[in-house]
Amino acid sequence: MILKKIIAFIFQSPYVYQLNQFLWAGDFFPKIIELGQIQATEKTLDIACGTANAARYVRGQYTGIDLNDNYLDYARHQYPRAKFLCLDFNDLKFDEKYFDCTIVTNFIHHLSDTELGQLLYKIRYFTRDRMILSDLLPNQLNFLAKILYNLDQGNNIRTAENQEKIISRYFKIEKKYTFFSPRKIYKHIVFICIPL
Repeated sequence: MILKKIIAFIFQSPYVYQLNQFLWAGDFFPKIIELGQIQATEKTLDIACGTANAARYVRGQYTGIDLNDNYLDYARHQYPRAKFLCLDFNDLKFDEKYFDCTIVTNFIHHLSDTELGQLLYKIRYFTRDRMILSDLLPNQLNFLAKILYNLDQGNNIRTAENQEKIISRYFKIEKKYTFFSPRKIYKHIVFICIPL
């Protein structure tokens, strides 16, 4: 679809991305950090961090990775105490159990089931304590949600059951929560998971 390609091009700008987050999603990271109980003494990895909105709330060591260098430049300016790496999740090379906590937010709907399995396998290797995984749930409750979901670059928005089925191959799901983003457009699920 040509419209999706145009949107992808426009969203290369971190300022457009941030505006989109503010207008439609709102700031849901405090909720995710609270649910995941991230402590100031922990080393946290944020996969597909985008503009690193989670870094604002993580008090310990924060490392964000993303493929979009524009987003990472923005994040480096906003959060100079954090570390940022521009790389694909397939290229992740960290020591075993290096991070206390790994965050994956609004990313897995961009991955096929096979790619998601590969990602979870890697996360399980370098995560000592827990993974906090949050992603979209199907939401057809209002007209605007339908439009925004259809324009999203990810083509794999899964039900809670489908997400849980894939995650449970690599992690024990300790808790799960569902919530709407502050603007009530996006419906999310959060899994708090322990590596198997």
